[in-house]
Amino acid sequence: MRSPCLSALPFFLAALAGCSVYHPLRNGVGFTDTPVGPDSYQITYVGPEDMPIAESRDYALLRAAELAALRDDPYFQILNEQGYVSQGMQYWPGEDVTYFGGFAGRWHRYPVVYHAWAPGYFEPYTVPQYTLTVRVTPQPLANVVPANYLIQRAADEHIKLSPGVLEKSRGMPTAVPATMPATQP
Repeated sequence: MRSPCLSALPFFLAALAGCSVYHPLRNGVGFTDTPVGPDSYQITYVGPEDMPIAESRDYALLRAAELAALRDDPYFQILNEQGYVSQGMQYWPGEDVTYFGGFAGRWHRYPVVYHAWAPGYFEPYTVPQYTLTVRVTPQPLANVVPANYLIQRAADEHIKLSPGVLEKSRGMPTAVPATMPATQP
């Protein structure tokens, strides 16, 4: 039986392998987390330019799994989620390329200055941002996500996790609880 939260995760982390964009927010890319209750967090992941919004969601889910493991809670439940893609334009200015040449006449050499103009252009870009509100829980409630499932997949894909997460996740369940209702992906 699969949780609706896990239905989009079969490809989870496959595209994330080898990337170094999973880290706390710096230079406009990475995750932030803010406690919003005794067992709840708001997690925001901002991706680099042109990252798919689904991939930024995967990173936000991974951070939720890390927070659950760091609190010794094997599960987290998604209370709210919101994706946002900002769009912009980057202007690349044109340039005047100057080079020198010349030609030879019958008795003299004549210098010539050539100019070539490379026009500027606009390049569109997108920046994804995904925000989750999650509740970490020790109980296998309805629609929970096992934190260790995501952590082990990230470790298998060699994604650098936060310090202590992998050690704390050992022994936690990796499967969706059997008490979950059947859902269609």
